[in-house]
Amino acid sequence: MLHLITETRCGKRDDLPNREQLFLSVLTDRRRRMNAPEVSVPVGRFASLQEAREHFTNLRDKTIAFVEQCEEDLGATQVTHPHPAAGTVSTREMVIIMARHAERHGLQIEEIKTTLGIHAGKAAGSQG
Repeated sequence: MLHLITETRCGKRDDLPNREQLFLSVLTDRRRRMNAPEVSVPVGRFASLQEAREHFTNLRDKTIAFVEQCEEDLGATQVTHPHPAAGTVSTREMVIIMARHAERHGLQIEEIKTTLGIHAGKAAGSQG
């Protein structure tokens, strides 16, 4: 997604709807299930959790730097999101999607931990 906002953005079509509030409100609603597009399905490319964390942190830092340093109005440009449900979005909307996407995964992890009975980093019933 970082590549989309830094390398593929172009002038926004006049007829493109503003969906910022929609993306802010619905993307973290875990009651709505969505399947990832094929290009986004995990394929085990990271050898460890540490490697995945470092990759995520690196891209997050680059994304933050881009947004902080960009002098363009990101609402005036557009990109095409790889998920067909989103389609063409303003670059600002894509930044919102990127942030809420990570937040959604955080909520998903919390749901899994709750389901497995894991709290505060400890398995249920463990001593310690």
